[in-house]
Amino acid sequence: MARFGKSLAFVGGGIGDVVMHAGHLEGIAAQSDGGVVVVGCRYAGPVGEIFAGSTFVSEVISLEDEASKFRFRTVRERLSPHGFKSIFMLKSQAQVSLAARLSGIRRYQHRGRYDPRSLLEGPYAPPIHMSKTDALFRRLHIPFDSAACRLRPTGEAAAFAGQHMGERPFVAIGLNSSAPVRQWGDHFIGLVRRLAERFPVNFLLYGGPDVRELSQRVVLGAGLPASRLIDIPAEGYRIGVSHALLARCLLYVGNDSSGLNLAALCGMPTVGLFSETPPFTWSPVFIPVEPDPPGSGIAGIRPEAVWRASEQALHALLA
Repeated sequence: MARFGKSLAFVGGGIGDVVMHAGHLEGIAAQSDGGVVVVGCRYAGPVGEIFAGSTFVSEVISLEDEASKFRFRTVRERLSPHGFKSIFMLKSQAQVSLAARLSGIRRYQHRGRYDPRSLLEGPYAPPIHMSKTDALFRRLHIPFDSAACRLRPTGEAAAFAGQHMGERPFVAIGLNSSAPVRQWGDHFIGLVRRLAERFPVNFLLYGGPDVRELSQRVVLGAGLPASRLIDIPAEGYRIGVSHALLARCLLYVGNDSSGLNLAALCGMPTVGLFSETPPFTWSPVFIPVEPDPPGSGIAGIRPEAVWRASEQALHALLA
């Protein structure tokens, strides 16, 4: 019998927060019924599409109500039909924890307010929910490997991406961002133009409808033939298809966002523009670019620094 029975992993943040926990989810699944885990989160639709090709997530459910709140009654109603034996609270949320306890579900969660990042030196500390979950898993003796974990698209989406992209290598440009203060914006125009002049690559503009105007400016400003660009925001692809297109890219360069995390889980070198938070260290593929001077935010992400990081990565990849 599996150690945790039928298990649920709760992550209460955005899409990127759920995605970066993929290694933890894989670890839970290995000791749960059927070798799979159910994920509970805010955005069940898009998260479900991202994990649809995985072997370790069986289902993604939303625990929010219509007002986008984690209310006790709603959470308990949505937990009750599943017969969960265990819940892993990968982010703290009082209403979810209480509903699970009163439903007789065994809870595994972070201890108190201890922050394992306090033991680390230097600025390269992981996000608090990642470091706390790492510590929780070590305490519970749950093996996991966030660096080796991969999120693969569905076969159908992968086939579409293969037909659409052909054989020429692609660089993904991550235009999406969780907040305006993390948006590098029109600086991407110069980067795409410069990379296009220097390297025989095409470009995938990655993001959702919220960055469609920016993607159009990049397309116009770069001045490239249509055959060298795929504009996801303009095409309006579902996130499962966007994932498949991204997975075929050689390199990712983009804002701190869900796309950045997904690119790392596709296994490609990932140049991340970390303007507001410390660089991620849960995967060795991250190539961080930080503000200069420190603390100057997105305005301090220098185009020359992003160019150097991108150029060096592409030289190595195309050698």
